[in-house]
This record gives sequence, C-alpha cells and structure tokens, in this order.
Amino acid sequence: MATFLDVTILGGFSLIFPFLLVFVALYAVLINTKPFGGEKKGIYALISFCIAVLVLFSKTAIALVETMIPWFVVFFIVILLTMMAFTFLGAKESDMISALKSHGTLKNWLVTIAIAIVIISFAQVLGQPLLEKGKGGGTVESPQGPTSTGSFSENLGNTLFHPKVLGFAFIILLSTFTIFFLSKGENIK
Repeated sequence: MATFLDVTILGGFSLIFPFLLVFVALYAVLINTKPFGGEKKGIYALISFCIAVLVLFSKTAIALVETMIPWFVVFFIVILLTMMAFTFLGAKESDMISALKSHGTLKNWLVTIAIAIVIISFAQVLGQPLLEKGKGGGTVESPQGPTSTGSFSENLGNTLFHPKVLGFAFIILLSTFTIFFLSKGENIK
C-alpha cells in the first residue's frame, strides 16, 4: 500500500545526491579559496564536475558520502538552531559572524566536529572490510579478550572505552590543561 512516508522511490536517485553534494561542496571550496587565483569559475566548475564524476565510479566513495550526509545535516541544523536562538535573544547576524571570526576556539570546535564526522564515517565504511582482508593462512589461536569479536564497531568501542585507554586519555588531557595554565602563569595571582 502506498503511503506518504514511503521514500523507496528515492533509491533511484542514490547516485545523484552524492554527485551533487561533491560537485557543489568542492565548487564552493574552490570559489572561496581561489587556488588558481582570480575569477576562474569555469575552471573551478570543470574541476568540481570531474571529481564528482570520479566519485560516481567508486562504490566506497559513494558509501562514504552517504554515511557523512546525515551527520553533517544534523550538525548544520544544530548550528542553525543555535544561531536562531541567539537571534531571538537579540544578537545580530553581524555579531555572530564577527564572533566566529574573532574567537578561534569556536572555529576550532566546528572544524574538530567536522573532522570527527569524517573519521567516524571512514571507520563505518572501511572498518569491517579492512578488518576482514588478509591472507588466508593457517589457523591461529588467539586469546579471548574484549576485542576478539568479529565486529569492527564492537572492537573499536571496547578498545576506546577500555580502562587503560581512558586512563591514558585522562592523563593526556590533564597534562594538556596543566601546560596551558602554566604557560599563562602571568595571569595567575
């Protein structure tokens, strides 16, 4: 039975969305960075088109883009809702743009979240297939441990939340803050 929520017909467009996303995103980056100098929009469009077509030939690249799209959509919706909340509180758009330009911390957080989305997408798409690749040599008896499962996601979670790894991360974080505050020693009284 057909329903309004049935979106299976969009499966036919599954190649068009990654193509358009790669084309538009790469074109925007090239227009803003101007790597070849000047206004060369035609060259930037041609480069973007060629790379977007190359992405179409790789199933891995399409899967990677399809994995990243929902996370970036949620990320941009959160940014948009945050900007709307500040607008409702009386901030102007120019104030938000100047705050973004002047405060490096905010830019660093946005870039860090974007890089985390890319890394997590790479792990989701390439993790398990790369884990299973290898020579089909003899059978090796491995000790049973928290990371001896066949699932890449479960192994990654068990590794990241192992007490030794969490302790190491805490020590690194503590030493980072210690160095940060000691280097600003002239402000401490």
